[in-house]
Amino acid sequence: MAAREKAVRRAFLLWLDRHNAEQPNPDQFVGSEEALVQGTAAGEDEVLRAVRNLDSHGLLDGTPVDQLDYPLRVHLTSSGRICVDDFEGDVDVWLAGHRGHVDQSVSVGSAANVAAHSQNVTQIAVGVDVQAVATAARAVLDALPALGLGEAEATTLEEAAAGTVAEAQAVAPDKRMLREFGRRMSVALGSASTSAVGGALAGVLLDNIHRALGG
Repeated sequence: MAAREKAVRRAFLLWLDRHNAEQPNPDQFVGSEEALVQGTAAGEDEVLRAVRNLDSHGLLDGTPVDQLDYPLRVHLTSSGRICVDDFEGDVDVWLAGHRGHVDQSVSVGSAANVAAHSQNVTQIAVGVDVQAVATAARAVLDALPALGLGEAEATTLEEAAAGTVAEAQAVAPDKRMLREFGRRMSVALGSASTSAVGGALAGVLLDNIHRALGG
């Protein structure tokens, strides 16, 4: 059973890779040539289990629907692309290959009070971590006065960070919107990363945002 589910997940990922630009619905995989797995066509229930699993690991994303527990109009995330390109769609091998020993904590009080500490903590890349994104955004808001940004950049950064916190608190956070807010924060922080005042702090904040977004 486990081997069958693994094979269906892999087949779906490889199929999605070929149709990624179309952002297909999962049920379009059913009945396709690629859905013939281990000599038997994958049924709708098997496919939806695979989609839920891949979504939970941050390997695909799509449009959430209130009545469904899986997304529609799906596409590969950056992690999903890595899983396909580097691990031939084998989720178990991808998970094993993405176990690391990195953790960073950030203390923000002033530009001189920034600390990034490495510990032996195992993490698994799982796409967008909503709580981690919110925590990273709050750290940005706390650090804003110490970054030495111009008025326009500071306003952009503050609005993106506040939007991230608000979206993360929604009943069903929109992962695409969180990524967009993350992109805006990254662009604004990029301006600070080259400055003498906020460079080190901006670099740590950028790392936290990228890690929380799964990339």
